[in-house]
Amino acid sequence: NIPLHFQFVPVSALKADDLLSFLDELTAGPVEDSKDILFCFNQRMLSPVSPLLPGGDRGSMQAHVCLFDRLEPSVMGLGWRVRIIDPAAGVPKWRVCDGRQLLLAMQAIGDDLMGGVWLIHRRDRRPTVQTPLSTGDAGD
Repeated sequence: NIPLHFQFVPVSALKADDLLSFLDELTAGPVEDSKDILFCFNQRMLSPVSPLLPGGDRGSMQAHVCLFDRLEPSVMGLGWRVRIIDPAAGVPKWRVCDGRQLLLAMQAIGDDLMGGVWLIHRRDRRPTVQTPLSTGDAGD
């Protein structure tokens, strides 16, 4: 049994400014309290068109998960940005995307396909977050 805890924050519970402060809150604190933050979103809305990405109707709405790396400062006051680590073939591994565009890509997937933020952390170090959460234990 892996001692991990999974929390799902549905995209319906997030707004652009809330997402920024939520990520800021999650990344604050000591390293030993760290957790993995993942985003589930429509990959076609953030990824360049690649022949390696599946096509067709279902491919255009394909749910994809990337790891949150860090918040990036805005460029010339044009909003906040998020650096993600992408496991997909044919796209840059580290890339910066607009935070509002990321939220739109999560909304395109919706709650039913688990669009939103996923948190994974040790069971004995559950983060305290101020947002509605659905929870489940990883590995159970």
